[in-house]
Amino acid sequence: MQFNSINDFLIHVQKELDNNRLVLPSLPDVALKVREAVNKGDASAQNIADIITTDAVISARLIQVVNSPLYSGNTEIKSIQLAISRLGNKTIRTLVTSLAMRQLYATKSKALNGYFKEIWRDSVNVASISRALATFTPHYTPLISR
Repeated sequence: MQFNSINDFLIHVQKELDNNRLVLPSLPDVALKVREAVNKGDASAQNIADIITTDAVISARLIQVVNSPLYSGNTEIKSIQLAISRLGNKTIRTLVTSLAMRQLYATKSKALNGYFKEIWRDSVNVASISRALATFTPHYTPLISR
């Protein structure tokens, strides 16, 4: 389905909402709680693991990610606490937020799915460019550091 304008798209979204075919979720509590705990700086791996394990989908995806070729070590990680220990709090915060955001953009509507993917790609591009520009700005430290 193609839309000729943003207004047409918004009308379609409103119809989907009115007919209970589309639910727009908010950012899951688990992501907000993990961000808050990591930002405070005093949370242990066990505290953060306790928060993450309340969401089965994010927990499962996190285990998959930590065992992916990008992060894998000599041994397979099977627990959230070990995943946090391997990756560190800041990386976990970023991954959990990313995984939660992916859940937000999940829909069964093919038309909306295409738009959501386009928005996701555009958002990643803007964030990447913004971070790169921030490194050249005097007296400014980018929020996400590796």
